[in-house]
Amino acid sequence: MKTAPMRVLVAPLNWGLGHATRCIPLIKSLQKSSCEVIIAANGAAAVLLKQEFPSLRFLTPPAAEIKYSRSGALFVWRLLVQLPQLFKQLREEKKWLQQQISTYQLQVIISDNRYGLHHPTARCVLVTHQLGIKSGLGNWVDTCINRVAFRYINQFDEIWIPDYQGPYALAGELSNPKNLPKPPLRYLGLLNRFAKEQPEKNSTSPSRLLLMLSGPEPQRSILEEKFRNELKQYPSAFTLVCGKPQQSNASLPSAAPNLELVYGAQESTIYDHLEAADLAREIENAAIIICRSGYTSLMELLPLGKKLILIPTPGQAEQEYLASYCMQKGFAISVTQEDFSLMDALHKAATFAYVPYHPPASDLDQLIRSGLNL
Repeated sequence: MKTAPMRVLVAPLNWGLGHATRCIPLIKSLQKSSCEVIIAANGAAAVLLKQEFPSLRFLTPPAAEIKYSRSGALFVWRLLVQLPQLFKQLREEKKWLQQQISTYQLQVIISDNRYGLHHPTARCVLVTHQLGIKSGLGNWVDTCINRVAFRYINQFDEIWIPDYQGPYALAGELSNPKNLPKPPLRYLGLLNRFAKEQPEKNSTSPSRLLLMLSGPEPQRSILEEKFRNELKQYPSAFTLVCGKPQQSNASLPSAAPNLELVYGAQESTIYDHLEAADLAREIENAAIIICRSGYTSLMELLPLGKKLILIPTPGQAEQEYLASYCMQKGFAISVTQEDFSLMDALHKAATFAYVPYHPPASDLDQLIRSGLNL
């Protein structure tokens, strides 16, 4: 008698696009194991995943409307003021999940940084690279925040870390801290939606530049405006991906003559958003990539051997740590958003001794099958 497929809920946090994009290889791996996947997502994360998986069922989980500061110095404080709202979301997530388990007979919950999505009647997995949280406010504050986080993390059955344990750890102390939570840890290696893509190799100028925007507002728009102003002084071809899947007119090819008038370079293109295969081609054709130092961006780009220029989101301690960590390792250079000058950054990249990052291969399909007892 044929057994029914395991029904799995995948629920990424909607803070930027990174949590959603790194769920793409997870979902594909679950499908290969004949699981029935249901996705719970909000906002831009939901839009992106619907583009990748149009045939899957989508649910809308509770979501707090978090507002971010335009000032990097106030970034953390603005979040701290909204802590009551965040704790309310966690309580609402628990109630919501109980209803969905009853309605859809969910057997497994895979939550990417949604700490409220756990229930005793299902196998609950938390996906996170932040076992050690950095606030930017000092060790004492970090210790207090991590204690609170562990109270929620310890309620999950297993923790899946999209990184390596030991010397190949890309997230450094974030994924390999001294103090660990109680649930079993499963290091998955890097979650990379481009790992299986085989883009066509086109002949390109070695000065081809790719700029990728991501992350929450208003900092995404602030950096986009800075990029557009700086690109007016750039003499060669470029591609700018604005990180706006909600406005996915895809590209602006019809505006090419206008782009040439404004920016001077032929074959320059601006996209609101690109799906994985199209973005993989742009990455393949780029000599240098400028992007945020979000962890998912690093997972996807560093193994491809491209020269990276990282601009951490102002005030976001995790991105500032990752950018500094990558520069210390020689994987990428880091510049602040406030001091960013395109020509200065490119000159710095031209003289920087980049060190390639070649982590060992990991079998994601086998790791997931083992984690879910498939």
